[in-house]
Amino acid sequence: MAKWKISSEGLFALILFVVFIAFMAVVVVGMINYEFPVTNSPELYEHVEVIQKRIKKKDTTYTYLVAFKFPDGSVKEFKVDKRKLYDAIHEGDTGTLIYKEREDISQAIENENRRWSGRRFVYFTKSVGDD
Repeated sequence: MAKWKISSEGLFALILFVVFIAFMAVVVVGMINYEFPVTNSPELYEHVEVIQKRIKKKDTTYTYLVAFKFPDGSVKEFKVDKRKLYDAIHEGDTGTLIYKEREDISQAIENENRRWSGRRFVYFTKSVGDD
């Protein structure tokens, strides 16, 4: 019968590896639970007005945000990933917003820093005459 002998360094490495795998599993499951409902939501089309644009800077990362006002008076803010599209949208523009939103959006939004979480910007088409 073979005996397993593991040095203290080997045991430490094994424990570290198991902790790393467990951490990665938690991260992946969290991402799936959070992103999956948005990805599988149908695209929604709404006539909206652009009411605010802002750039959020954290360290060396810039997040481009656009807030849209919906016909019912509600306002939703979206991250816009493409700089060229952000530059092409202006406050006061009206048009059709295409987006996805998870059904349980009110539960998904936990705090100020994640208020655009649970929804995804797809595209914005300006109404004719908005130059």
